[in-house]
Amino acid sequence: MSYDTTTEVPTNNKVTVNTNYAKPNSALNVALVGAGSFATAMHLPNMQKMKDKYALYAVVNRTGHKSKTVATHFDAKYTTSDINDVLIDDNVDLVFITTQHKDHAALVLQSLQAGKHVFVEKPLATTQEELDKIIAFYNDDSIVNKPQLLTGFNRRFSKYAQEIKTHTEQRTNPLYISYRINAGFRPSTDALHEHGGRVVGEVCHFIDLISYLTDSSIVSVSVEKLSPKNGHIRADDNVSVLLKYKDGSVGNLQYFAVGNKGYQKENLEVHYDEKTIIMDDFIKLTGYGVKVKDINSKTPEKGQYEELIHFYNAIAKNQWAIGFDSMVETTQATFLIQDN
Repeated sequence: MSYDTTTEVPTNNKVTVNTNYAKPNSALNVALVGAGSFATAMHLPNMQKMKDKYALYAVVNRTGHKSKTVATHFDAKYTTSDINDVLIDDNVDLVFITTQHKDHAALVLQSLQAGKHVFVEKPLATTQEELDKIIAFYNDDSIVNKPQLLTGFNRRFSKYAQEIKTHTEQRTNPLYISYRINAGFRPSTDALHEHGGRVVGEVCHFIDLISYLTDSSIVSVSVEKLSPKNGHIRADDNVSVLLKYKDGSVGNLQYFAVGNKGYQKENLEVHYDEKTIIMDDFIKLTGYGVKVKDINSKTPEKGQYEELIHFYNAIAKNQWAIGFDSMVETTQATFLIQDN
């Protein structure tokens, strides 16, 4: 996965790519900020499958050649290297942020202040100070008709999470959840270790899914990290996290980078009321003592497509696709883990 950044902006180059741009009246005009490989391989193709909901209107990127290539391929109206071009454009409904992690919070705040709905890939912020500014925006009673915000915690929208939730909603007792992530080794020089590292940038995904299934709020976070003997192994890439929830549920999160890459990446076990549901890598779901739908997949289906549908509907109904407090709580939990 790679990202582009708009932090260091060169002299503005706004270029019209498609003079015949048109969209269905029901679709949101989207300004993509950061034309990296994840956006172009995942989000934009998904948007093309739902043209009644989303239309790529503008591409903002630090390098003009990349943005023009993306804009041409996905039929956007124009490209620019200046975020302000889309913020002052009344035709832009949604700013879609897929830049480097360090730029997320500032771009989110700028876009919200301009009255744009915002989708931002995780993380929402990399520091508490950044997060506090976004919280202050939503707490400001002088701002009416605040835009919608969604952080890309896609796993909760997957058909696997949805199926598990239909059963756990009927439980009598709290959940015991065990979530194991074989994250894979990344060298210390990897950019993923910057600006909050893999805990802030990736572990947030797994905390969000656990919180979604419990439908409760976190009351405590306990952390243990590996004590490596070799310098190339990072302690913060190998963590055990115990999450205690207000309803009595427990989430046991094991995130490690020292495992073998041939082993499965994600395994989720949900235990309750003498029932067990196991999800393997978002390709298989198995129930013990509970009958689950046969929704096995050939490749992992992690909910990226479904989250866009949920977000569109949330904007239309002026509702949160994920509650703001939940996004904040998940982000703050990663700060606690990282700082432990």
